[in-house]
Amino acid sequence: MVWRLADEVRWIEVEDGVVVFAPRSTTYLDLDERGAELWLTSIELGWDDRSLSRHLVAEFGSTEEQAQAVVRGFMDDLERRGLITPPG
Repeated sequence: MVWRLADEVRWIEVEDGVVVFAPRSTTYLDLDERGAELWLTSIELGWDDRSLSRHLVAEFGSTEEQAQAVVRGFMDDLERRGLITPPG
């Protein structure tokens, strides 16, 4: 699944991560380097969940199950906060 930004969500890459802001809900999220890497590859590069999981396996030596759990948890949290929406 490829995710997209929710309406009016803005973000900026900073020295040590990414800052995401949703003005309507006043949601503010400060992502560290690893969170920023997932954010940038999913939102900016358009990677799907499977590609993100494979990246975690290759980059950090995670098992496939661990990587899938991290990606699913991260994306679910972003969706719950109203920062991203699934395609459709």
